Amino acid sequence: MNDILNTPILEEKKKLTWHQQNPERAREIARAWRKANPDKMATYHLRQKEYFKEHPEKQREYSERQRRKNVWRTWAKNSIFFHSRRKELVVTITRDELEFMARATTNCFYCGCELLWSVGEGYRDRTPTLDRLHNEEILTKDNIVICCRQCNTTKTNRSYSEFVVYCEHIVNTHKSRLIAAAAKRPQAASAQPGGLPLQQMPAIGG
Repeated sequence: MNDILNTPILEEKKKLTWHQQNPERAREIARAWRKANPDKMATYHLRQKEYFKEHPEKQREYSERQRRKNVWRTWAKNSIFFHSRRKELVVTITRDELEFMARATTNCFYCGCELLWSVGEGYRDRTPTLDRLHNEEILTKDNIVICCRQCNTTKTNRSYSEFVVYCEHIVNTHKSRLIAAAAKRPQAASAQPGGLPLQQMPAIGG
């Protein structure tokens, strides 16, 4: 019995704090406490602001640590800011809702590639991006998807149905070229000396 209780998995789990084992519940409790204690939170933020003003390097370290600690929340915050401020769109989805959506998304909605959830490593082809299915002027839970940067860039201002048709056109064009190339091969082979492909011609002097 003791051997079962001392397995590596259980030993590793013992090292985790309750907050690490129950992140969702921990956030709910913290959120409820902050809501019930606005005066204490105001005092805390004031002291934090004064401290970071005196120690700007600490603020940079803290910000970077928080960004890497929760890449999904950082991504949700930046995505909402970009679409509401830069693109001036109406945003009805909350940061918590978008974070929940991000946590549940591991693959691109369009091509299915595995997304690279990271912070501070720049934009890559598989970097997750937020896309409006039909390019409406509003962001809701029902009209957005998370896709890779490459697909989002290729889709541009097309609607979802237009993008699918565009992709089908590329596939059909490529198939047509392959079929045309395959049809030319027998003609090229018959044009060889003796009417046989080079690899089928008998060896000379054999």
